[in-house]
Amino acid sequence: MSPATSDKVVNTALSGSEMKQLILADFERLLANDGSLTPYVAYGRGGWRIVFTLQTGNARTPEVTSTIEGGEKLPIEDAITTATELERTFDSPNEERLRAGMPIPVRSKELDGTVVTKMVSYPADETLGEGKVTTKDVSEREAKKLRTI
Repeated sequence: MSPATSDKVVNTALSGSEMKQLILADFERLLANDGSLTPYVAYGRGGWRIVFTLQTGNARTPEVTSTIEGGEKLPIEDAITTATELERTFDSPNEERLRAGMPIPVRSKELDGTVVTKMVSYPADETLGEGKVTTKDVSEREAKKLRTI
């Protein structure tokens, strides 16, 4: 469904739940691309640390950092460390919504003159690509950090 000519597509800020949905999709993609987590690989021992850093343009919450550890207590002696860092930035909330197939806010005027905001859904737009996302191998950096714990 595309907006009518009297409707106005609004590029409102992403809500916390929309950000969460986008972050989870990135994390799923990161895990899916990790060859060490395929079904035919098994581990008798292991551990992980997930560090989540969020920077926003909001003055109230400029940066949030959260760390979760799981599995065996880190560091594990003589362990092989693999680590990948994924970073995403965006300038247009609606572009991110379109990329992920999330609803877009559209303002329209009702017959009685009332202005309402409707959420209009479009299929994910693959022509937008992945957006401003980078991944890099940070295994060496993280292994050094673990050795100093």
